[in-house]
Amino acid sequence: MRARRALRTTVSFLTSRVEAPDEDDWKKLRKALLYLKRNPGLPLILEASDLSLINWYVDASFAVHPDYKSHTGGMMTLGKSGRGAVMDICAKQRSNATSSTQTELYGVDQTMPKMIWAKHFLEAQGFETRTVLHQDNTSTIRLEVNGKKSSGQRTRHLHIKYFFVTDQLKEGWLSVQYCPTAEMNGDLNTKPLQGELWRKFMGRAQNCSPDLPPD
Repeated sequence: MRARRALRTTVSFLTSRVEAPDEDDWKKLRKALLYLKRNPGLPLILEASDLSLINWYVDASFAVHPDYKSHTGGMMTLGKSGRGAVMDICAKQRSNATSSTQTELYGVDQTMPKMIWAKHFLEAQGFETRTVLHQDNTSTIRLEVNGKKSSGQRTRHLHIKYFFVTDQLKEGWLSVQYCPTAEMNGDLNTKPLQGELWRKFMGRAQNCSPDLPPD
């Protein structure tokens, strides 16, 4: 999806509403247009203190679309600062989920092609890389690390394809790390953030201080 990062979540939602828009959708679109008018440009400052360290912050919002499908959001940064998003993802999930744990596992599966591509690209430039997947759901982390062995009554139905991440973890190029929700950069692409939270995560994504549109 081609859209300015500040509007990714809004545009991603509105493009799923073109067949049956309502008054609330028009208000969202109008607010987005006003933002563009008042903020014609916001620089993206890339920061790569360590080109061998790839960080992916992947999150998901449960059942936020009108058809009760969930939404995946993620951000990739280089180095330890967690600032200056080189790549990201903001997309509606293709399948319905029964829990937030399942939703986040779907989100990782949806992001995995980008994660592997980024690894291969940097290695082709001559860098030895390691990739860290940051997640804020401990139940999802257990499923990712242990695979089907961690499935209980609520997750035993999950298709084996969603455990592709488990194989990648075993290969050693990928590791998973718990990230507190308050520090989850992926929230920028999954939730309609406002105020200080929006400034915080938008500032990290662009690696500069964003200006909020006036009321």
